[in-house]
Amino acid sequence: MIKKNPKTPPLRFLIITILVILADQLSKTAVICLLPPGESVSVLGNLFRLTLVLNPGGVFGTRLGSQNFYAFISLLAIGITLWFFFKTKTQEKSFRIGLCLVLGGAVGNLIDRFRFGEVVDFLDFDFFNVSLPPTKILFLKSPGFYLDRWPVFNLADSFVLIGMVLVVIHLASGKRIDIFLSQKDLGLSRAFIQKLISDHNILVDGNSIKPSYKIKGGEKIKIEVPPPEKPSLEPEDIPLDIVYEDSDLLVVNKKAGMVVHPAAGNYSHTLVNALLFHCKDLSGINGVLRPDIVHRLDKNTSGLLVIAKNDLAHLSLAGQIKNRTLLREYLAITWGHMPVEEGTIEAPIGRGAKDRKKMAVTRMKGRESLTQYQVLDRFDLCDLLSIRLKTGRTHQIRVHLSYLNHPVLGDPEYGGRGKRIKGIYDRERPFAQKLLSTIDRQALHAKKLGFVHPRTKEYQEFDSKLPEDMEAVLSLLRS
Repeated sequence: MIKKNPKTPPLRFLIITILVILADQLSKTAVICLLPPGESVSVLGNLFRLTLVLNPGGVFGTRLGSQNFYAFISLLAIGITLWFFFKTKTQEKSFRIGLCLVLGGAVGNLIDRFRFGEVVDFLDFDFFNVSLPPTKILFLKSPGFYLDRWPVFNLADSFVLIGMVLVVIHLASGKRIDIFLSQKDLGLSRAFIQKLISDHNILVDGNSIKPSYKIKGGEKIKIEVPPPEKPSLEPEDIPLDIVYEDSDLLVVNKKAGMVVHPAAGNYSHTLVNALLFHCKDLSGINGVLRPDIVHRLDKNTSGLLVIAKNDLAHLSLAGQIKNRTLLREYLAITWGHMPVEEGTIEAPIGRGAKDRKKMAVTRMKGRESLTQYQVLDRFDLCDLLSIRLKTGRTHQIRVHLSYLNHPVLGDPEYGGRGKRIKGIYDRERPFAQKLLSTIDRQALHAKKLGFVHPRTKEYQEFDSKLPEDMEAVLSLLRS
């Protein structure tokens, strides 16, 4: 049975908060009874006095706004502190005591504002010089000031300051448990670790926690990885062109026309359905008994894909893509002629503003996208390009080439078919139409794939032949 942390703060923390408020209010009441405003009583000579000051500003005499502003700040601080108290599951005493001190101090000063319209300050130390120039922070203005002594303050200010220090120390120290565990050699992704935490399969000292829990040291972490769930998809006996396979991964040469991942309108006859039938040694990816296609190819793009069979392979290959060390080289036949023999296209890609189903180069919420190309051959109407991806955005090659007004031949979505024909001279149009009749998709093929094997740490590289439709187009161009 899982032991959950209590939803309400323990009684001892409530008692601490009440004691802080009582200490603050009793000390202020005593000083008000003993001293008129502005009068001082020496306690340690000139070093420390009791001086009654009615402060309309904030803690330590700060004045950046009106009374209502500081009342609002106090209420906001109380609300945030209570939220932390009820929502944060950490049981570290220093953190919770810090919250109690902040809460008690904020409530104490807020009581003053309701009782007197001002905050009662009385602790007067004479060992600091303070000089601040005129300041403007957003809509708040301070005329600046020079003080030859530290501003008079009260116990509530002290409690708030000490409490904030304790809270900040807690938040700044330690590492999130999901990050901590994902960096260990466990073969578990951070997303899967977060799922295990949410399902109460990871406990700290017997207690359930959140992914944001900070490791402090000395805890006992218990991890239970349940058996992989069976996928909801049905395996299908679909022939595959397998270039390489071992117990960790396989490399497939995908044919054009095959959808990689099931989605709306394509829940069967996909590459994943075929892999579920073929792979008998899956150990699960993120708790599900399924193959993981580390990178994707569009339905009508042919070529090489690498598939992970387990979490070890998934984490390693995904890391290589993230670090831009996994080689992905394509061949593309494009309309027109590139301006230089080789170059880099660097333009952010995001959802199109006019058609959300298509991608486009956009500065608004576009993600960094980097494509390198080299011209291998030039023909009358087209170029043959070798392309390497440095990032992996949806439709990246097709979008970048269309952006340069050199779309991939045959690409119906990004200007490579009928739209392009309209811009070709009449005398060249019949040949252009013949090219398009030879291929019914974009002339794009993932030809080469290279990566460091997750287990052996050896570099492996694979190559594939151009499919017949692209070879036919090249034969026409060369004739």
